[in-house]
Amino acid sequence: MARPSVDIGTTARTLAIGTAGGAVFWTLGLPLAFLSGAAAGVAACALAGVKVGLNASLRDVFIVLLGLTLGSTVTPDTLAMLPRWPVTMAGLAAAMLSIMWTGAFYLERVHGLDRATARLASMPGALNFVMTLAVETTSDARRVAIIQIVRMTALLLLLPSLVSMFGEAPSGNFFQPAGDVVKPLQLVVLIAAGFASAAVFKRLGTPAPALFGGMLIAALLYGPGLLTTAMPTPILFATFVVLGSMIGSNFAGADMRLFLVTVVAGMGTLLVTSLVALAWALAAAWIVGLPVLQVWLGYAPGGVETTALLAMALGLDAAFVSSHHIMRVVILNLTRAAVDCAVHAQAGRRGVAAAAILKTASPRARRETCWHMPPPYPR
Repeated sequence: MARPSVDIGTTARTLAIGTAGGAVFWTLGLPLAFLSGAAAGVAACALAGVKVGLNASLRDVFIVLLGLTLGSTVTPDTLAMLPRWPVTMAGLAAAMLSIMWTGAFYLERVHGLDRATARLASMPGALNFVMTLAVETTSDARRVAIIQIVRMTALLLLLPSLVSMFGEAPSGNFFQPAGDVVKPLQLVVLIAAGFASAAVFKRLGTPAPALFGGMLIAALLYGPGLLTTAMPTPILFATFVVLGSMIGSNFAGADMRLFLVTVVAGMGTLLVTSLVALAWALAAAWIVGLPVLQVWLGYAPGGVETTALLAMALGLDAAFVSSHHIMRVVILNLTRAAVDCAVHAQAGRRGVAAAAILKTASPRARRETCWHMPPPYPR
C-alpha cells in the first residue's frame, strides 16, 4: 500500500503554526520553547479541527538530523561508560514489565477500561507497534491512541517546567563538540554519512532507522574525535520546530468528545508509570553511579525523540537515553508473540484485514484509522 502523502500546503501551515507556538513560548521564557511550543500550538489547532500534518520525507530528513545531533554528543567519556549499560539495560527490561502491569491495573481499576485496551494503552513507547496490535484485538483502538499520544506529549510539555521548579531550567544550549564553530566540509561529510547510514538501517528493518542510523554514524565519527564540527544553530532550531510539529500533529483527526473523556486516563497513566520508572531508575542509578534523571529518562514512558532532546537540554547523556528507548522497541518486537498472547488472552481477534493494511501504512494513516474506528463493545 502506498504511503499517503501530506500536501505542501498542509505541511507549510503546520510548520507556520509550530513556529508561532515556539515564538510564543520563547517570549514567555518557557524552557525548550521551539520544541514544546511547536507541539502545543499544533496540537491545539489539530484538536480545534485545523488540518495539520507533515510530509513524511521532510519528517524523516529532520529525524536524521536529530540523530546526527544526538550522536555528536558522544565523547571518549561517553564511551568509557559503555560497560555500565548492560546493567541499566537489564533494569530497562524489568521497568518495562512493571510499567505495563501497573499501567494496565490502573486503567482497569480506576477508569474501567477492558483488559485488552488497558494493556495496550499502558505499553511504553513504540506507538506504531502498539497501534498495529490495537486493531487486531477487541481493544478500543481510539482510546489506546489517545492515551499513548497524551502521555508522550504531556511528558514533553511538563517535564522541563518541573525540572525548572526543582533545579536549573533547561537552557536549550545543547552540547556542541566545538562550541559554535561550524566546519563546512566536516558538516557535509557528516550529513551525507548520516543519510547513507539511515538508508542502510531502513533496508535492514531496524527500529527507528532514521534516528538510529544518524546517531550511530555520528557517534562513530565524534567518539574518537574524527569530526569536531558543531551543528549550525538554524538547523537545530528548525529541527526542534519540525519535531515539535510532528508530535502535535499526532492529534490530527481526533474525536474531541472522546479526547476530553480519555485525557484524564492518559495523564493518570503518565503519573503512575513515571513513578514506577523512577523506582527502577533509582535502583539502577545507585548500582552504576549514573544520574538518576538520566536513567529515568531512559526508562520513561515517552517517545525516543522527545526523551533524547530532553536529555540534551538537561545536559545529560542523550546517546544513553535514546539507545535505551531504541532497545525498548527491539525488546517489544522480539517479544511480539508473548505480547500477542497476553492481549489475546482476554480479547478475540478482529479486523485482521485492517491490521494487514495498517502494518504497511504510514503512522498518520494508522492514527486516523484508530481515531475513527468504532468501539468494539458498548460504552
